[in-house]
Amino acid sequence: SKVKTYSHGMRARLALAQGETDAAQLTLESLTEAKPDYVDAQRLLIATLGHQEKWDVALARTEALIANPDTKAMGLYLRGRIQFDRKQYAESAESMEQALALEPAIVEALGFVVNARQQLGEPAVALAYVQAHVAAHPEHAHAYELLGALQQQAGDVAGAQASWRRAIELAPAQLGSYSRLATQLARSDDWDGATAVLQAAIDANPRSADLQVALGELLLERQKVDEALAAYEAALRLQPNMPVAANNLAAIIADHRTDEPSL
Repeated sequence: SKVKTYSHGMRARLALAQGETDAAQLTLESLTEAKPDYVDAQRLLIATLGHQEKWDVALARTEALIANPDTKAMGLYLRGRIQFDRKQYAESAESMEQALALEPAIVEALGFVVNARQQLGEPAVALAYVQAHVAAHPEHAHAYELLGALQQQAGDVAGAQASWRRAIELAPAQLGSYSRLATQLARSDDWDGATAVLQAAIDANPRSADLQVALGELLLERQKVDEALAAYEAALRLQPNMPVAANNLAAIIADHRTDEPSL
């Protein structure tokens, strides 16, 4: 039943959280035998086997998934992860690229391709691959974020900024491109631009305390003490026990507000 399946899955995750990998493996093996088409359980089992460095058993599981047309893309992706963990970077990149050819929306696979090519000392190959992926799938925000990082690495700052702006347009709720773009603008001494990007990020993600902290740090760099103070206070309203916000707020009061009582 669905309830029993959910219960087994939660039991396995709890065992993993407690470091009981053998117990998790047994639970997941029982679950996947009862429901071979339960892909999330298969995925978690293969990850568990990988953590235990039971490489041959894990790879055998991926081959079973690859043999099934309905789970082939996932099997290739999981095989690529095992290969990456084993530092078989060329094989990992090939597996991930095969997975993406079948299912372009597996965003993690694209990141593994980039990381594997970087490990192989092939950033230009990674850049060309992501450029081709973006051309074929211009709706993928994560691909634009990766493209921007590779363009920045290659010295194409304008291209990187354009890619990150496109990622933000496609997925305003994803934070990575805001942070990358704001950091790059600040490095270029475009402080107003960097501040505007972080403010746009906050407008799109008003419950993010991390964004308020990032804005506070940027404003403090610009000696805008009152605005930085407001940003840290906003972060603490969202997440009252956030140490970095509390510490930075206390430091501002100690350094810039000596006329007021300290916290």
